[in-house]
Amino acid sequence: MFKMHFQVIKDYFYNQIYEEVHKSFPSFFSVFDKEDGAYPLLGELGCFILKHSDKKDIIEQTIDFINKALQKGEYETEDAIIIEMFSKLYEDSILADNIERGLYGKALILFRKYRKESYEDH
Repeated sequence: MFKMHFQVIKDYFYNQIYEEVHKSFPSFFSVFDKEDGAYPLLGELGCFILKHSDKKDIIEQTIDFINKALQKGEYETEDAIIIEMFSKLYEDSILADNIERGLYGKALILFRKYRKESYEDH
């Protein structure tokens, strides 16, 4: 008999990411459901932020969300944010600079680290 092994994720913020995204970005509507997981949702959110990078409220919501996520979340949250959001934000250097100016603590450290590794060393 075949048994599937499901990993239990103990990162509370990661498990609530769907609700946190919709609370933080009231104008964002996703094609993904909670059951689709955090990665596609955050990827779609990254595209939404890029598309609306000229709107001050979206920039502020992005900064607040990233700071909160990386302060409250654990490894699973960090991984999802770095892979799905940071990679999109780095595509626009002006947007990335604006976001970086508002980050602090762990969020700022991770943002700078992966920006340098991904885009400035090549």
